[in-house]
Amino acid sequence: MLRATLILVAALLASGTAWAGETTVVVGHNRIEPAQIRIAVGDTVVFHNVDAMPGGHTVKADDGSFESPPLEKDQKWSHTFGEAGSYPIGIAQHPEARATVIVE
Repeated sequence: MLRATLILVAALLASGTAWAGETTVVVGHNRIEPAQIRIAVGDTVVFHNVDAMPGGHTVKADDGSFESPPLEKDQKWSHTFGEAGSYPIGIAQHPEARATVIVE
């Protein structure tokens, strides 16, 4: 069994299969950090709310492709990007808090 697993892992590595990545973005009062996120297709962005606010903070894409539930302080929510493109995002409760996820 171990030999079969090692052969499978070696085959995947030899094929050039890419492993999906994960990037954490901090959201809070009037901020999204970093303001520009560059990731690969298939990568996941984890949005971590670090500030308390009644009703939480909601992260959403301008194009409507995703929207988090309201995140309370220290809650996280993730979204996996399946297509290349530029995705401007914001926090519903703080319209001036802006960022862009660039998926290549």
